[in-house]
Parts: sequence; structure tokens; C-alpha cells
Amino acid sequence: KSPKPNITINNSQPMEGEDSLALTCEPEINYATYLWKINNQTILDGDRLKLSKNNRTLTLFNVTRNDTGPYECETQNP
Repeated sequence: KSPKPNITINNSQPMEGEDSLALTCEPEINYATYLWKINNQTILDGDRLKLSKNNRTLTLFNVTRNDTGPYECETQNP
């Protein structure tokens, strides 16, 4: 079983409504696919959400206090 991933955040004090926030799932695993969830709901690309190529980084634009999470990420190995 792979270790439980942890999430790093590029900005611990974002300005509400202005800053974007990048959440990165660690560790980086070659060929793995990352899956993001919030409150057990899978997160998909949206208006204010951008997922990187293999979903490892989740970017939230114009963060609000409703974006606090908790976020979870899972890795799926091929």
C-alpha cells in the first residue's frame, strides 16, 4: 500500500477574493494519477479550479473562506 499523500500549499495566508492558491499532492510519483476530494466529493476542473496535467496540483483562483477544505488527495498507480 502506498503511503498516504500529503498536501503542500504555496500560500498560508492568502488574501480573500484576490489570491490564488496552489495545493500540491506529495510525493511526486511517476505515472501516477492524482485524485482530489473535498468532503468526499471528487474535485473536477471548474471555473475557479484548475488541475495540472496529471492532477498533481490543484489551483484555486480568487480564494474565498468557503474554500477552506478539508482537501484530500489520493494517488492512483497505473
